[in-house]
Amino acid sequence: MFKPAWPIAFIVIVSGLLARLCAEPTVGMTYEEVTAAYGAPQSQLTRESRQILSYAEFEVWLLDGRVSKVTAPARAPVSSTVTPSPAPVASSPAPAAPASPRPAPAPITLGGIAIALWPFYFVITVIAIAPFVPALRRARRRWYYRHAAAVPAPAPVSSAPVQALTPELLPHLEWQRFALLVRRFYEASRALVTLREVGANGEVTLIVVPEGDQPSFAAWCLPWGGHQVNASALREFRGTMALLNQDEGRVLTMGDFKPDAIAYGVANHITAISGAGLCDRFALLPAANRAAILAEVTAGDYTTPTCPHCDVKLVRTAPTARYWSCVNAPRCPTRIYIR
Repeated sequence: MFKPAWPIAFIVIVSGLLARLCAEPTVGMTYEEVTAAYGAPQSQLTRESRQILSYAEFEVWLLDGRVSKVTAPARAPVSSTVTPSPAPVASSPAPAAPASPRPAPAPITLGGIAIALWPFYFVITVIAIAPFVPALRRARRRWYYRHAAAVPAPAPVSSAPVQALTPELLPHLEWQRFALLVRRFYEASRALVTLREVGANGEVTLIVVPEGDQPSFAAWCLPWGGHQVNASALREFRGTMALLNQDEGRVLTMGDFKPDAIAYGVANHITAISGAGLCDRFALLPAANRAAILAEVTAGDYTTPTCPHCDVKLVRTAPTARYWSCVNAPRCPTRIYIR
């Protein structure tokens, strides 16, 4: 889209640099080169091997026929001596003073033009380069995430079949497998489960309709590893319950809850189910159901998180990265932070 701007930017930059170089003589130029480029000087002073060429904008100092330095033109000092004027003669009128000649304008040189136009060169260069900044950022991000695939994903905890659901196993489950575990658990309890939404860090909200006359409720799955859930998270879930028109709620996590979260849940009809509590409830299911659910949940790579939008495994851009990124970045900006 912006390909025609490349030659324009190149021409502007090169012409600006050349004009800047031509603004004043450079050290090392010979007398012939200076006079050929800037014309004959207004005045010239020669002392032994030194020469001073005076121009309107600068003075050129030459040593042994080559430019040694360039300085501003020296200004003639203003004399402080006042010359007394003769007394006027009363008998004859004083003659009119002749009009002083108007000083000749300074000659227009290439250096003066370049100095005057230098701000315009800078502005035009910035305007020409500005369209390429977003493209350079996108190229950097593509290179960054293209090399992220070289970081190997962590291997599953064990290749052997999982026999029981334990609090030690729960933190190793990715968010999608943890939500699948909760969904299959309620379905094994003869309930109708519907997926409603998935959060930015893998928080899954389910609508559970139990069998019989029991009221429905919203279940919130928090795959936050071994971290404790505070009351602010439950307050956020209370707003989700209001949007879904649900009076009852369940919050299931892999870890535990802080006392303020438990107290808030009791006051707002929210049941806080910790990782140990989920394992105890899961153990009450029939053995055949438990074995089928665990086989489905722990099949393949059940530790690497899945992108909620692209349904592909995420990658870590570096072994020390603090978050998982999607392989389709930058088109997909999904990030799941490691807790």
